[in-house]
Amino acid sequence: GKAEVFAAGEDGGGGALGVAGDRGVILDESDLPDHYPERGAPKGETMARSYAIVFGGPSPEHEISILTGLQATRVLLEGGHDPVPIYVAPGGAWHLVPATAEAKDFLTGAPTGSKELDVVLSGQPGIYPKKGMGKKALGIDAALLCFHGGIGEGGAGAAVFSLLGIPATGSTVFAGA
Repeated sequence: GKAEVFAAGEDGGGGALGVAGDRGVILDESDLPDHYPERGAPKGETMARSYAIVFGGPSPEHEISILTGLQATRVLLEGGHDPVPIYVAPGGAWHLVPATAEAKDFLTGAPTGSKELDVVLSGQPGIYPKKGMGKKALGIDAALLCFHGGIGEGGAGAAVFSLLGIPATGSTVFAGA
C-alpha cells in the first residue's frame, strides 16, 4: 500500500500519526495498533480515516499555530482525507471550524460557521458538539497537534488526547512536561 510518513516526536516515540512504534512511518496494516480502523479492512482496501487538526490555544505563538493548522488541513484535503479542524481559542474554548477557513477568518476569534465543542474526559470520553440534539462524539481516529508553545510543548495537548484514547502527534506527556 501507499506509505505515509509523519514526523515522530523529539523523544523518538509515540509521536507519529497512527503511532507506528518509534519510526514515525506507517508502511502497511501490520504497523497499525490493534484498535486502529484499518486493521481488519478487506485486503487492498483502506477504511476512511478522520484526522483532527488541532491548533491555536493559549500561547504567545497562537497565530503561528493557526497558520500551521490551516496548512496541515490543506495538505490532508489535497490528499483526499476528511480533516476535522479544531481551533482552540486563547481563552480555552474549542471550536470545530470549516476546513476551508483562511487565516484572515481568525482575526476576531473562531471563524463564521464554527461550532463550539465540549471535551469530555470522563464517562463517555470524546469531543462533542456543545449544542444540538442527540450529541455524538466527533469520529476522530488520530490527532495532528499543531500547537506552538504552551499546551503543545508542555505536554498538555498530548495529555488531553491520551485521556481521550486518541493517538496524537508530538512528544509524550512526560517528555513535554
